[in-house]
Amino acid sequence: MRTLAIGIAIAGATLGLAACEKKIDKSDAEKKIKSWAEDAIGPVKSVSCPAAKRKKGVTFECTVAFKDGGDYKVAIDQKDDEGNVEWKWIVQPIGTDAMEKMMIDDFKAKGHEGVTVECGSGIITLPAEGVTCKVSAQGETVDFQFKIDGKNLVWAPKDGTGPGEGAGGGAPEADGSGGGGGDAPTTNE
Repeated sequence: MRTLAIGIAIAGATLGLAACEKKIDKSDAEKKIKSWAEDAIGPVKSVSCPAAKRKKGVTFECTVAFKDGGDYKVAIDQKDDEGNVEWKWIVQPIGTDAMEKMMIDDFKAKGHEGVTVECGSGIITLPAEGVTCKVSAQGETVDFQFKIDGKNLVWAPKDGTGPGEGAGGGAPEADGSGGGGGDAPTTNE
């Protein structure tokens, strides 16, 4: 089984000041959260943030709507009166395209070429039991379970064994580079 650390949060971001009032610049907040969400998850349709006082300890939530579906909340915590904030997902979303890419990259790193992965489509919240992804290579398909284990993303053959070498181990980088899951289906000829 391979793991990928999650729990993406931004610390130390600074949001602009709106006019002469001590308020967070709503447009600036939406722009920065949109950029962060697109980099971390996928294309964003819109971001909506409420008006908020610019004051240490004030918290608020913004809503991110993804082009591939799903609205997710981001919690913003103001660390001082200067607009320095931290933000994080209230419920961590993930794009199925990103899930597939992580798995394919891992299989390639292990020397398995021609592997395809299908985990569905869109932006999702992983349920506790995970999501079944179909991994195919050399005419064989194996179901892999992709899920959250603590603060890590993990994937392994659903039946616990799978063909070929079985599940691998190791921890990739938080940006999805390296890492992955079990070995790709292989033939035993």
